Amino acid sequence: LESRNVHPYILSYCNAELLVDNYFHSVFEACKSIASFIRNKTGLISDGAQLIDEAFGGDSPKLKINNYLT
Repeated sequence: LESRNVHPYILSYCNAELLVDNYFHSVFEACKSIASFIRNKTGLISDGAQLIDEAFGGDSPKLKINNYLT
């Protein structure tokens, strides 16, 4: 995964699972890390689709991933 430039933050959450070839749990932990990152950045406490909607949705999203021009 390092050769694919996976962010070190993601690897820190799933490295133990990768070392024992537990790929299902590696992906599961990596996905959980993204939600955790979003909660840390926004102060939100929700999860799943609600978290994503609250963080990235609306006219004034809490997180912007581009210049928000369109």
